[in-house]
Amino acid sequence: MLSDELPTLEIVKDKYDIKFDKYAIVMYHPVTTQISKLEKNVNTLVSFLENSTKNYIIIYPNNDLGSNIILNAYKKLEKKENIRIFPSIRFGMFLTLLKNCDFVIGNSSAGIRECSVYGIPTINIGSRQSGRFNIFENKNIINVENTLLEIDKIMDNIDKYRIKCFSFGKGTSCEFFIKILETESFLNIEIQKKFNDLNRFD
Repeated sequence: MLSDELPTLEIVKDKYDIKFDKYAIVMYHPVTTQISKLEKNVNTLVSFLENSTKNYIIIYPNNDLGSNIILNAYKKLEKKENIRIFPSIRFGMFLTLLKNCDFVIGNSSAGIRECSVYGIPTINIGSRQSGRFNIFENKNIINVENTLLEIDKIMDNIDKYRIKCFSFGKGTSCEFFIKILETESFLNIEIQKKFNDLNRFD
């Protein structure tokens, strides 16, 4: 994420035909345990985006149960000039977009983890990320319910939630991983699969 070899913003914008300079990123996924509320919740988000004058890059949800409900709601936004919708974006290019965006809105883990690394403000909607690392301590994360009123209140002061980069480590996990792979104890682990079945008749 902190590599100097990420593509430039100009390269990414040209690749994905993004015309605007300032933008926010939207990533909203189904909450499968609250599927009955999904249509109402995503329509609340779409209503906010419809009435917003800011520019948005929307990335498709994952394919969990309910993703079709989200995609159907996004159809209302397809012709808006200030919104671009993508099924996916190459990871390196996504990081460049994330690093340079004004804020993120939705319920993706990227809003909690990656945005904290870059210090990007995140409007985290609903309960999908509850319990995620330091979710209530990171100063760049604003937790809201699925209401337009809450989101509108935050928008006027979104820049005050921008923070310095936050690190989850020293960036040397690959080196530690390789050291483990090279140890004799790792190489001698039995490769025969094992089962631990529960006795359901006890």
